[in-house]
Amino acid sequence: MTTYNYCPEMNQSKPHHKFYDGEVKASYNWKYQYIVTPLELKGRGITLQGVIDPKNYISAERIAYKIGWNEYKVTNNAFAKLEQQYKFVREELLD
Repeated sequence: MTTYNYCPEMNQSKPHHKFYDGEVKASYNWKYQYIVTPLELKGRGITLQGVIDPKNYISAERIAYKIGWNEYKVTNNAFAKLEQQYKFVREELLD
């Protein structure tokens, strides 16, 4: 599949969460990708960070659809393999 990039600063809207398998963002040094998905991922280079819990967020209404989703830390090589199987969405911001 692929990763769909959107830029809210250019008035591009995020696709509805039913049309992709997970959300991804890169670490500060681009060594890892952080994936939030309802899927259960396993394999080399994939580490479960936790499950999204509404009590950890101030405004849980914004992430209501993500409650119960899994958070993963994934190496770039593992992400390349996951990207072939699933559809991800990434928010890109202008500098």
